[in-house]
Amino acid sequence: ATPPPVSIRSVIRIGEHQALGGDINEMAPPQRAVHFHLRFLDLVSEVCHSRNEAVIRKVQANAEGYGVEYRQLIHIIKHEHMPYSLRGVACDLMVQLYIDVDPYQPMTFVTGTRVWDAFFDEATDDDREFGTMIGGSDKLMELKDMLIPLLEALRITIVQEADRNKFVTKLVGLVQALARFGFYHYYCPKKRIYKADFDEIRRVLKPLLVILDGRTDFCPPFGGASADEARFEMSKNTGVVMDNKLKILMCFGSFFQCAQNERITRFVDFWLGILKTTFGIKDFASTQRALGSLKVGRAMSHDDLNDNGKSVAGGLSGVMGGHKRSQVAPEPTLQLYVDDVDNWKRYPPWKPEDIVGLSESLFGGKPLLLDEFSLSGLATMFVRGNEWFVPQWIKILLDLVRYKQPMLKEVAINFLIASFSQNTNFISSILDCQLIWMPQVVSKYFEIRKDLFRLRAGILLIGSPDDDVVRQAMADMRGVLKTWELLCTPEGAASKMQVFELQRVIADLGCLEEIFKLLHTGLPCEEPEGELKRPRDPLRAELFDGALAALLRICDGHAVVQGRAVAHFAVVASLIDVDGLHAPDTLKAIAKDNSDIVAKIGEKWIKSFFQTINKYGPKRAGWLRVLGVLVKCNGKAIRDNQALVMSLFQQSGANAAVFFKSDEEWDHRIRIMEEEKVLARDPEGLLAFHLEAVRLLAICSEGKNPSSEVYAASYLGIEDVMKTLVKIDVDSKGVKHECCPEATLTVRTFYTTFLHKVYIETNVTRLTAEVMTEGNGFWSFDPSKKHFEGCRPLIPQICEEVGLYGRTLVDWWAASGMLGKKGKVTTDEYHAVVGGSDFGEGGANGDSGGATPGNGEAAADAVEANGGKGSSTIMMNGVAMAEPPKAFMEWTRYMMSAVFPLMECYFRDKYPNIKGLTVDEQLLAQNLFDELYKVYQLDIPDELQTVFVDGEVIDCYQTTWNLLHTMSAKGKVRPEWVRMHANHAHKTTPDPMALAFAAGSKAVWAGFYACIDTIAVNLGISDTRRLIGTGVRQMAMMLFREGEVPLYEYSDFTVLGRPAPQNPHYSDFIMAMLDTSRSASTSPKVLTDILNVMRAIVYMYDPLDPGRPIEETAGDWERFLKFQPAMRAQSSSGRTSIQGHDSKLMRWVQDKSDAIGCTTAALRLMSHANSNVQLNACTLLIALLQGCNRRVQTTILHYFLAKKDNDVAFYKSIRDVIGSTMETLKDFKKTIKSIKSTKGRHKGSSKGSILGGDGRPKTPKSTAGERPADKSPSTSFARDSHIMFSLRLLQLMCKRQFTPLQERLVRQKDGTTSHNVIKSLVDLIEVIQPLLLDALWLNDGDLIVLTIQVVDTISEAVQGPHRPNQRSILGSNFLAIVNRIFSSIVYTPLVKDGDRVTDPSEYHVSGMESSANDLKCWLKASLLNCCHSLLEGADTGDASYPSAMLEFFELRNLVSQMVTGAKLLGFVDPHEKTHDIVTAPGADDPKDPMALFAEGSSN
Repeated sequence: ATPPPVSIRSVIRIGEHQALGGDINEMAPPQRAVHFHLRFLDLVSEVCHSRNEAVIRKVQANAEGYGVEYRQLIHIIKHEHMPYSLRGVACDLMVQLYIDVDPYQPMTFVTGTRVWDAFFDEATDDDREFGTMIGGSDKLMELKDMLIPLLEALRITIVQEADRNKFVTKLVGLVQALARFGFYHYYCPKKRIYKADFDEIRRVLKPLLVILDGRTDFCPPFGGASADEARFEMSKNTGVVMDNKLKILMCFGSFFQCAQNERITRFVDFWLGILKTTFGIKDFASTQRALGSLKVGRAMSHDDLNDNGKSVAGGLSGVMGGHKRSQVAPEPTLQLYVDDVDNWKRYPPWKPEDIVGLSESLFGGKPLLLDEFSLSGLATMFVRGNEWFVPQWIKILLDLVRYKQPMLKEVAINFLIASFSQNTNFISSILDCQLIWMPQVVSKYFEIRKDLFRLRAGILLIGSPDDDVVRQAMADMRGVLKTWELLCTPEGAASKMQVFELQRVIADLGCLEEIFKLLHTGLPCEEPEGELKRPRDPLRAELFDGALAALLRICDGHAVVQGRAVAHFAVVASLIDVDGLHAPDTLKAIAKDNSDIVAKIGEKWIKSFFQTINKYGPKRAGWLRVLGVLVKCNGKAIRDNQALVMSLFQQSGANAAVFFKSDEEWDHRIRIMEEEKVLARDPEGLLAFHLEAVRLLAICSEGKNPSSEVYAASYLGIEDVMKTLVKIDVDSKGVKHECCPEATLTVRTFYTTFLHKVYIETNVTRLTAEVMTEGNGFWSFDPSKKHFEGCRPLIPQICEEVGLYGRTLVDWWAASGMLGKKGKVTTDEYHAVVGGSDFGEGGANGDSGGATPGNGEAAADAVEANGGKGSSTIMMNGVAMAEPPKAFMEWTRYMMSAVFPLMECYFRDKYPNIKGLTVDEQLLAQNLFDELYKVYQLDIPDELQTVFVDGEVIDCYQTTWNLLHTMSAKGKVRPEWVRMHANHAHKTTPDPMALAFAAGSKAVWAGFYACIDTIAVNLGISDTRRLIGTGVRQMAMMLFREGEVPLYEYSDFTVLGRPAPQNPHYSDFIMAMLDTSRSASTSPKVLTDILNVMRAIVYMYDPLDPGRPIEETAGDWERFLKFQPAMRAQSSSGRTSIQGHDSKLMRWVQDKSDAIGCTTAALRLMSHANSNVQLNACTLLIALLQGCNRRVQTTILHYFLAKKDNDVAFYKSIRDVIGSTMETLKDFKKTIKSIKSTKGRHKGSSKGSILGGDGRPKTPKSTAGERPADKSPSTSFARDSHIMFSLRLLQLMCKRQFTPLQERLVRQKDGTTSHNVIKSLVDLIEVIQPLLLDALWLNDGDLIVLTIQVVDTISEAVQGPHRPNQRSILGSNFLAIVNRIFSSIVYTPLVKDGDRVTDPSEYHVSGMESSANDLKCWLKASLLNCCHSLLEGADTGDASYPSAMLEFFELRNLVSQMVTGAKLLGFVDPHEKTHDIVTAPGADDPKDPMALFAEGSSN
């Protein structure tokens, strides 16, 4: 190498750290020159950071003169005599000047959206240009070739050489940058994608792996640590090494993702080859032909299709035409799988050898990365005979777990689990893959990708000093953002079915990140005192508003995209007070109907928005719109957020409470409403803010929240509401004004909804009395209220409006020639014409109106295109439509979303209770019914039957039908109508092509998942719906081993001339992993994985057999873990499997786990903020306590005593879980009521098909790229739910009368507060008791099992006897609840007389191997055991407890149970008459007790 300059040689001679580490003023001239040059290069690197194009271009233009030309940098980096600090700065400059520069773009290592290359045309210029956007493996070859020998030369780490180690970190950063910008990839023009160059990747991985291996690192002892342990401790020098290893792991993560992406590509290619070779789907035309030729057996309604066009009515068997089966495998056609999706399993179009070959290409043969990482190589450690074998890669990771840096430890644990879980991670990635095979979406995919690079280029150019360049870049970016905004609408996507797919495509391609990058560039604003911020650059403000509008559309209604966007919400939140930007509505779209996001950030956002409101006053209605989303999610009111909003609303005073109640304010509102289209022109103004305040109070009152209802009524009394509804355009002096019709109808819509939610749908006695008072304005006015003179009451006004609405509708359809014609105009085209006001969420397309610029522009454009404002006809889809009546859409929205629901609730809940209606008023109700019926009979196009309000689709026909049915029910109005139309319901006929598309798409996706299931089985995965756990279980099997880990290889240390350290024990690594639970920065996922590993270790319980098959271990693990009373009904072999294990071995493992800190770690995490961490901590404690481990119980007690409030925090977490379950059960009760009201009883129907995970009616959906949802019981109180595990934990903590923990169930003695868990348990069972029979009616046994668990926990709490707990139970309502359960839970015949049960499983409760009568029997037995526990100690002569218990029980119930049991067991003749007490009302005396249980039942 060329000798370095004189000054550099001087530095080398003195020593780098000594020469450059001191004060610059004390340095000799040569060292000072080097020091200055280093600082200068550092400065250049910093100013070039984040692609500062202006600086980069100037530096590159004079690079050789500055000494930073590409080859000069390479010379510095590889010159071994140069100072390490100078070589490190050269690495940074290489990245900033030649790697992270235009046109190179960051790589997406795992592509979630896949496009079938069979649809591709010849490569275009755009594609070739795209090929230059990523680095490519043929670029910077000299740099990449230089890195390999450099890394190999630095493979030995000497901790005290900090400068050398920092240089290694810079080299690793250089590798990271090369990987990130695609320099280890090559462009494949045939597939139009970048593919990883694994030969290049393997070359660089080998030396990096050696550097990562810290076992041979040399670190002198310091701080009392030995030479073997010093490298794990934190210090300045060891911190550098740890950062270096962390960076290498991050780099490895990128390469692991490349391997995962390649496997996904191979699988997708295999599947698309099936479509091509089997079904002939090979291009655009063949796809259309294949879909067009499909036959649908019977017409499906629109209810059978979800928003994305996929069929969601369970399987397609019986929905599509019935395909006749034959013994010989039929020819595989798409129609075959459309007829019955199960045919994918019966007659798969692939051969077994095809699957074997695919599996070999995925995880067999030559490894994609290194042999050390291969799944087959790692699995050898679990083969019998390899008990002491540990692969090199696992040794390296285990060693990294011992380092004291939390982040390094966390990442190493992640890699350990991921290394064992490569197959399950692969399957999980495929399940999350979105496969685009529809031609229309494919073409848009490439348009989006092309626009993405235009946006990226524009972001770089807006920092240019040339104003013309900046303006052009902004114009280009606005065009791109507008295109994406339009693509996420039904109009731009060509159909609603494609909107969901395109939203995901945009997100997967990285468009979200680029939009947020644009917003991060900042918007300079002026900040006038008391006013909203004003952008200094109008063009930049317009660009930012376009970005926010695009974000709104991309996130709207898509949970996956919302989850990605919420990570960047801070930059959007920073713009909520900028005038002219619609940031609040974008935030609303990010959080809307996403319970996870609302739970995570709801409280924070609410406080933030009220701070903004208090700062600026009522300036923007959008602030209140966001609050509405945070208090109501998925149609469910969130009580905590409601209470917080109402509290802050009250504190805000006039800043939020804008209600125009005084005469002066009333007249001011009228003046505002006189302006033409005031809400469309000023959607954030004072009137809009007023209406959003009214809406917010109404939303906070939903869910029959008494405190919120009373509070809302204090702002707007019923007289205030009636005044607005009946004389909205009359000022305080009685003068009538000509107000804007759109504004008038919108104001009345909001006030009508307020009246409905606060005064009609309430249980508050005072508010109900106000509605029922005569003369309140519904039917008539009190004559003493002079200000209502001349006003028409509400009901007569509504009757007239309904009649006028129906006549107007008929006139418009008649003028357009549309009456009686179907399918002429699409809903979206209709909305574009009649959209009118853009205000709020009542915009034409159900969006936030003013939130997205241009909502109202479509209507204006449509009118202008047809001759301007005066045009009498409008062309839509080839149909000449007459110009719609003025404000007709607002009128429809007012009627369907406000008036009709109000009337339905009024006639259902209030009308029968109002006395003294006059004959005229009764006739008025009949006339209202007649007018409604006329509207209902109108035959209008199917596409025009829906309106969008608050983001929800309202079916006009269904809404009208519901009101008619309610008015006629129970003889209220025209009862004969019910008999005439009892079975009538308006049914629409879907488009045949839409059905064909839905059927074909559904069948293709079913095949895709069937193929995944097949390959998963070949990879050793039995259930693709339970992917979590394989890596965790394998880690547990490894860490469970006894003895030392063969971590250090003596040959390596012999070469180094150093003694080999002592090998650590496996338990040392367990303790090192548990240390992460102490760090607040550890991610919840890592904590969950660690808890699962610890739990799996406890259930390994066989130290002599570490090679035990994973599947067998997993089965025992689940059977042990889940406390299911239904296990009593399982087969004898299952019970033998559990009982046959040696309890001493189980106890030995529990004691060992407790000794190394598992119990304490789990207790600490029981109070973690993440509920999933809490749940897994709970299950670990159950595993440690299983079988009543007194040592673990004592450890729990010591933990409670160790620190004040430890026990309080623990029992508070339990109480919160109980409280959450009670709220869920209350929602479950409402759901049952709604199901019964629709007479939806179906024999043997499963609750899974009726109820969703939150207890509300829900139909599982299947969307593009999304696996069909399973039909499962509500997870809120199922057997594997948080509440079940929490109660089981309490029971085990008290097992065998452990008094110190029993007494803490009522009171925690030493804490600042206390939580009575016993009382919470009684409250819980009181909520459950009325729902038990309804749950069984829904064929769901989970609630019975939960009740048994509650009772068993109470039993354990009072045994001993524990007198204080017994007194607490006897002083509660518990025994009265037990008495009610005994009287209501009776055995019921499962078969009809004379029938014989051929298959007992037909009568099993869903998900259990037992019948409803089995569950009833177990529940009663559990209750009796609890009563026995309460009677413990009575034999000492204390008769107070039995006497107290008898006060609660009816003797009839106890005798009834005895007689029924005797008859069932054959001790008493079932037909023999018994004592009168048995036949008394409520007695349990079935005619044929022996028929009560299905044949084969366990009882």
